[in-house]
Amino acid sequence: GTPNFGVPVSTDDVIAAPSGDMGIDPLPDINDMPAVHFASVGMDGAYLAHNSTFIEVNFGADDMPQSLFRIVPGLADEEAISIESVNMAGFYLSQQNNAVVLSANDGSEAAADNATWWMQPGLADEAGVSFESYTQPGFYIGRRMGIVALTEITEDTPDVQREDATYLVEDATP
Repeated sequence: GTPNFGVPVSTDDVIAAPSGDMGIDPLPDINDMPAVHFASVGMDGAYLAHNSTFIEVNFGADDMPQSLFRIVPGLADEEAISIESVNMAGFYLSQQNNAVVLSANDGSEAAADNATWWMQPGLADEAGVSFESYTQPGFYIGRRMGIVALTEITEDTPDVQREDATYLVEDATP
């Protein structure tokens, strides 16, 4: 009536790798990628940060772990980028119905597409960067009615919206 797990293997015994594992694909060391903050050009002293899965622009957020991100190769296209939370590994800035949120990479094509961005020269300041949606060209991470969301940028877009869609990347590696 009790389970029989067999005889334990000694800690000195070498255990064979699973079939097909050649032992040549170690996991990447994500600590080699620098942590960064994204300072808003449109709001002096404010930074992109997450509050659980909601993305906000907060003042003084550079002191919060929720404002630390890593720029990694794009989940849908390695020539693009994805932006991973440092304190919630495996969660990425993603667009969902034009809102920008923090969502887990569930391995689906849709999740990868929505969490992939083209890093462009800053729309309001060439020293900064702007993040163009991989799935919706011409739409950038910006602010609409105070909420971090995709914002369409055209020739007629006001300067304030261009500033809201431009960020200075600051190294935050300890």
